[in-house]
Amino acid sequence: MHHALQLVEIRINIRRYLRTRDLKQCILVCRDWWRTFEPLICNKASVRLRRHESVFGPQGQPTNDDEWNQFNQVSTPRQPSAYSIVRHRHQVYSLGSFRLELAKIPFCNLRSIVLASGVFNSNDLASWIHFLRGCKDSLQKLELSGFRTLPDVHFWETLMILPRLRKLQIQHGGIVEYDQAKAFWKVCSRLESLKLQQTFFTHLTGTSYPYPDLSNMKELFLFNIGMEFERQGRILAQCGQLRRLWWRTSQKSEARTGVIPLFEDAILSRRLSRLEGVKIELRPKNSGILLSSWLKRVGCTLFPGKPWSSETLFTIKDYFPRLTEFSIDDSTDKGRRLSLLLLMSCPNLRTVTAPLLKVSEIMELTPRGWACAGLRRLSVYFEMDNDDDKGEYNRFILRHLSTLTELEVLLLNGPDKEYDVRSSKNRFIGNLKVCLASGLDILAELKYLRGVSLPGHQPWTRVELDWVKEHWTRLTDLGGINKHNKVAEKGLEREMKARGLLSVECMDDFKGLYPANLVSIFQFSRAKGIRVSDVVR
Repeated sequence: MHHALQLVEIRINIRRYLRTRDLKQCILVCRDWWRTFEPLICNKASVRLRRHESVFGPQGQPTNDDEWNQFNQVSTPRQPSAYSIVRHRHQVYSLGSFRLELAKIPFCNLRSIVLASGVFNSNDLASWIHFLRGCKDSLQKLELSGFRTLPDVHFWETLMILPRLRKLQIQHGGIVEYDQAKAFWKVCSRLESLKLQQTFFTHLTGTSYPYPDLSNMKELFLFNIGMEFERQGRILAQCGQLRRLWWRTSQKSEARTGVIPLFEDAILSRRLSRLEGVKIELRPKNSGILLSSWLKRVGCTLFPGKPWSSETLFTIKDYFPRLTEFSIDDSTDKGRRLSLLLLMSCPNLRTVTAPLLKVSEIMELTPRGWACAGLRRLSVYFEMDNDDDKGEYNRFILRHLSTLTELEVLLLNGPDKEYDVRSSKNRFIGNLKVCLASGLDILAELKYLRGVSLPGHQPWTRVELDWVKEHWTRLTDLGGINKHNKVAEKGLEREMKARGLLSVECMDDFKGLYPANLVSIFQFSRAKGIRVSDVVR
């Protein structure tokens, strides 16, 4: 009789983990299944297994007595947090007997399972169902990844017997059949978190099956699921307890049907009043009409020449009283104006990411500033027209920023895809680079400011370098230094190296990472006196 393995998570993936430079970061990259299974048995759990070919397969047995003795040892039992069973992508061993033997072991503490493509097929359905039943009292999270088609109905019916299952993630789930969809949504009625990515319901258009009861859903992520907007809107309307919503589409066919408002039913029924975080990514860019359709129904307009009234702002604030985070990837007129609408009507916002805001629209629609005075993280790209008075606009934006008294991280982004480093025409268009030399004093007045990221494709001026040197005692997030700033940054590089903060080469490596990562690394390096480059290595 096998002892219970003290496992918390099993991660089975046959495609990844070999891309990292440092293989030590992987739990194990093995040449056979014995070396994969070894750390689970020897080092992480208290269990003794007899030598059995059905576990390892004929090509995966220990090769000598020393290896077998090492395998058969028992270490001190402990409760690990995660495991990964990794298979080398070039191995072609049969996994059937391995799964069958694995299903016989009662993983009584297993809380999370990740199944990637290649480890699940119809022939192993019975063994996996038996395995899931063995951990039904503990399993809380299940992730499926890389399937051409989802498992059949029997698999989803098995999930119904898992009383503690709360999170389900399906990435690249392929095409969903009608019977699978019915069983799938039935499982979702018991979940609190659902993430669907590249899982297509396209061919179910026009079919009728009961809409799920998602009253327990708190997190919903929909990435390119190929479902008509009306059905998605009705699904959202069922999420009365929803806290976080992340929705993305890139299908041109969906953009053409954008006249059907995605949020209309859910917003008007006030069932999304508990939302705390929203992230919307609409591609192609002409699909911004989706964001405005439901606003029109509540008396808002996103068209020029029709300003919003105070009653409209109160209505929007009433719809999203708990909204603290908003991110939108849509630079069209409607997407920009929706961002401004939320900035001026949601007082509880703490994090805002907007790819593009036109300064002329800010002056027209929010002349007195934004309502979210407690904003702590702002990532935005300010665009100015060529014939505009840049000095006036710069001063106006700085006045807006000075009202954000609790701002901690400020990212002034630029049009990376459109920028040509050899062209002088675009050097000072679309960001606040021009005004920083004269407006740094205003930024210094933001006493809570901890991070500043400037457009990195332009050389730093001496005024900016002096300002950074003066105020970096409180800065924990500094971006915008890269390979294009070799001359102007030498003095800054020397000072930073002397203080043990970081090197320019390391900052270039951080390009593209989220500021939160930089903040954590900077704080750690200062506390321990270690350079960031050393921490990364």
